[in-house]
Amino acid sequence: MFAFNHPQPLYATARKGVWPPRVLNHHDSNAPPRHIPAMRRDIGTDPHDAPRPGMFANAPVFIRKDFLDETTADALLDYALAHREAFRSTRVGIKDRARTDPQNRISLAMRDLGEFRQVLDDRVTAGLPEMLASLPMTPISIAKIEMELVAHGDGAFYGRHIDPNPHGEADTIRALSGVYYFHARPRAFSGGQLRLYPSASGAIDKFIDVDPTHNSFAVFPSWVTHEVMPVRCPSNQFEDSRFSVNCWVRVARKPG
Repeated sequence: MFAFNHPQPLYATARKGVWPPRVLNHHDSNAPPRHIPAMRRDIGTDPHDAPRPGMFANAPVFIRKDFLDETTADALLDYALAHREAFRSTRVGIKDRARTDPQNRISLAMRDLGEFRQVLDDRVTAGLPEMLASLPMTPISIAKIEMELVAHGDGAFYGRHIDPNPHGEADTIRALSGVYYFHARPRAFSGGQLRLYPSASGAIDKFIDVDPTHNSFAVFPSWVTHEVMPVRCPSNQFEDSRFSVNCWVRVARKPG
């Protein structure tokens, strides 16, 4: 039913059409483009452990444009709009401690992706070797892929965080985080960039902004600190939101 496109990938970008990627100073949004140095491929990174502070100068990220064929991408948007009543306010925390926290996260989400869950599961699984080859990670074996469909409307955002949680599921942990972007065209919102920081450094003066380009997929190690920048949507209409599917590749926890 669905087909996949396989164009040349972009490995990092700050906004649509920008290459090489921009490494911006937090206090200077007009900083000139700078090339991101290649990652060392001989170090590897265990998905259970964050790297040492300073190991990477910039946040590692791999971006694939035209992740799905256009028919599938449009059908996913139609699915989201048809199920708008199923979206609920997102929460932070886990299990019985999960709660809404508008100081840290504002958005709407649902977990039921219908037939699109398998479509995206297959696509992510098929692309995993390419993704891992482009990121500072050792090979991993997928235990499962977790997903949620998210809508960011006017004022929505998600503050700085990392995705692994040592108090989450007992048998698996998030190792690889991906975001599939889609939206109505022409785009009726601004902002909403995925901002990635050099992992484990604690510094916020350098970052990479990934534009939420329609039908693109950004993937990065789950231990990378990141946030979703505030969205501005003048119409305040659900159909004009910044839509995404968050995907987390989970691996088995280390015994003990």
